[in-house]
Amino acid sequence: FGTMGCTDSKMTPEEREKKRKNAEFEAELAHQAKQEDEKIKLLLLGAGESGKSTIFKQMKLIYGDQYSDAEKKQQIPTIYSNILQGIKALVEHAVVFNMVNLVEAKEEFEVIKAIDE
Repeated sequence: FGTMGCTDSKMTPEEREKKRKNAEFEAELAHQAKQEDEKIKLLLLGAGESGKSTIFKQMKLIYGDQYSDAEKKQQIPTIYSNILQGIKALVEHAVVFNMVNLVEAKEEFEVIKAIDE
C-alpha cells in the first residue's frame, strides 16, 4: 500500500521550501488567532456626549498601554478647552449666585465673562 501525496524524500527543494513556508505561515496564523481570542472586547453604547470616549480613555490609561507622546500632544487642545469651560462655568455661576463681589481678580473675571463660546 503506497501513501498518497508527496513525502519529504520525493519532494523537490522548491516544494520543501514551500511546505516549510506554509508551515511557518500556518503557525503564525494560529498564534495570531490565539492572541485575538485572548483579547477582551467591550462595546460601549450610548448617546452623543454620554462619556463613551471618556470611559475608553480611562480604561486605556488604567489597564492598557500608556499614551504615546503624539497622543499626549493631541489631547492638549481638549485639556485647555475643558479648563476654560470649567472656569467659564464658575464665572457664570458667580454671576447667577450674586457672588461677583467676592471675586478678587476683577479684570480676569471680566475677560472670562466676556468670552462667548
